[in-house]
Amino acid sequence: MPSRLRPEAKQARRTNASPPSMITTQETVAVNFKVNSAALLPEARQQLDNLAAKAVITKGYVIEVAGHTDSTGSEAKNFRLSRERAESVIQYLAVNHKIPLRRFITPMGYGKTEAVAENTTAAGRAQDRRVEVKMLLNRGMTRRTPTTSVKP
Repeated sequence: MPSRLRPEAKQARRTNASPPSMITTQETVAVNFKVNSAALLPEARQQLDNLAAKAVITKGYVIEVAGHTDSTGSEAKNFRLSRERAESVIQYLAVNHKIPLRRFITPMGYGKTEAVAENTTAAGRAQDRRVEVKMLLNRGMTRRTPTTSVKP
């Protein structure tokens, strides 16, 4: 009998991964930082508190954390700082909201490589000093699987 699975679903089955259509972005938050700092601002904490409140009532989620910097400073410094910012967000969510570390995708620091604004103005640089936090939902993990009972 021929398989009716789409090619990406067949690949996912072979690799135990979810096909891309099974992953959806549930929530996205961008928290900002002061110059040369990885310390969370009060506004950032509030944004993360709101995200955590949604996460604890959601099944089958993972959290992607990506740190960024503005264009000032050396490339090495910006990569380090962006990674520290991402780790600061994870630490806050894990310690203050008891989100298990297994729920986090490995944090990444992108430095200044993914700017969202022009860095020619102070306002533009402020927008780029951020960590993007995405709560991703794996619909395959949230579906109930039928159970069968084995009778002796």
